[in-house]
Amino acid sequence: MRKLLIVLAFEYIKDVKKKSFWIATFVLPLIIIGIGWISTQVKSIGEEKIEVCVVDRTGISQFIENKDNISFNKCDCADTSIGKYVLRVDWAGDSLIFATVESEEMPSPETLSDIREALTKASEKYTFVNQGVQIDSIMAKVPKVIVNVSSGDKLTYFLVFAIAFVVTIITYVLLIMYGNAVMNAIVEEKQRRVVELLLSSMPSSILLTGKILSIILVGFTQLTVWVLTGLIIIKQFNALGGLVPTGAGDNLSGIVAMLETVIEMPLPLMIVLIVLYMLGGMLLYITLFAGVGALVNDTREASVFTFPIMLPIIGGTIVVINLLSVNPQATVVSILSYVPFTAPVVMPARLPFSPALWEIVLSLVLLYGTVAIAFWIVGKLFRIGLLYTGSRPTLRTILKWLKA
Repeated sequence: MRKLLIVLAFEYIKDVKKKSFWIATFVLPLIIIGIGWISTQVKSIGEEKIEVCVVDRTGISQFIENKDNISFNKCDCADTSIGKYVLRVDWAGDSLIFATVESEEMPSPETLSDIREALTKASEKYTFVNQGVQIDSIMAKVPKVIVNVSSGDKLTYFLVFAIAFVVTIITYVLLIMYGNAVMNAIVEEKQRRVVELLLSSMPSSILLTGKILSIILVGFTQLTVWVLTGLIIIKQFNALGGLVPTGAGDNLSGIVAMLETVIEMPLPLMIVLIVLYMLGGMLLYITLFAGVGALVNDTREASVFTFPIMLPIIGGTIVVINLLSVNPQATVVSILSYVPFTAPVVMPARLPFSPALWEIVLSLVLLYGTVAIAFWIVGKLFRIGLLYTGSRPTLRTILKWLKA
């Protein structure tokens, strides 16, 4: 135990003292915020008003309604210069209207969908009017429907989605960044022959455990700095104008109260579970990356092993980002939350939406069970691989080491 604590303390202090650690701690969040801001600006620039010139031979153009980003203008065949797109509408039969979009550039699928929707609604109104139906008087009697969620407002639900998104991104960054960090450190020590001195004074299992725990401690130190900085920013923001509505409480207590109105799971329990998934993910992936570091003699050789390791975590993150706002409880999201290699980024994103207790228990059991198996496998490879030199070991060689 004494040697383990020595390794842990030495590795932790060495990493925390690096300038790169503090630069990453304060610069990385700014980069992520900057990327988010740039993406929103690019999206707003891309949402320009589209002018569509409608050349109509059917009579439905008088019923076409403008949309938020599309303006329809009726024009004749001779002058089609007033629109970015030219929409030619004509009869293709007694009950079939054929529309063609002409433009110098390919319209986006979203634009085509909006044009198709506008034409369909115009065709329906045209039919009603021709059948003598007083559509305006009927539509005036149709009651408007307003959907409201009784358990919270837009800001509350925005916070829920923001928590799920931020937790996923932070977990992804920590896993990839510190997995590569421990791998590079082990490769460097192999190249400098430092590991030979270390193994002469302690078992390889102590060295492996100390390195894994120290890098995890560094990761949670960085996470703590991020959380404290975020809390200070929220407090100052509330002092200037307020994120929390009037009467909801002060600062963080108001935000907590808002979140608890829509999250069925107690907030402290959700925080504990998020930490458990982060810890399990870091244990799993840092252990795997440490094994890769022991197998290779140069970081350039590591890509053969690291790509299969990183693929599940990248895939899980992509799925969460794309499905989070559409259907956070989709079947594919549920399945990936059980898989140990994707659960650290997928299940925390599901927690604000209160998955079943058995799903959480099953996911954690599978995750930490896989961590134990991975540590056992990597421990055997670590003991032999640290002293291995020469060409990159083949799969047959690795299997021989595991049987040894």
